[in-house]
Amino acid sequence: MILIQVSLYSNGCLKSLRAEGHALDWKTAESGESLPCGIVSAVLKTSAKLLYLDSAVETEGNATVAGRLNLRIKGIKKEKTLWVKGITDLLMSTFAEVKRYYPDAITVEFKEDI
Repeated sequence: MILIQVSLYSNGCLKSLRAEGHALDWKTAESGESLPCGIVSAVLKTSAKLLYLDSAVETEGNATVAGRLNLRIKGIKKEKTLWVKGITDLLMSTFAEVKRYYPDAITVEFKEDI
């Protein structure tokens, strides 16, 4: 099971995110592959990297252990707000789709602050 905890700013932009765990896909469990885990990992890593590399977005976080990612957005320059909101919407939509097709693979919790 992948547990994702999310905190949003009042404008809907990502404030912080914590993801932990792995998801098994019963169809491929013997081979060690997991489609839901791969989807979540790819979208998390790509989004975190895009946010981290943009100088208009102040971030901190780490992904030092397989199956764990922490990200905090400490500041967003005004001209990047819609861009960050788009990344946030992409993340939330991807998590919802994974939950729809693999309901036991992922849990998303919204928190005031993480």
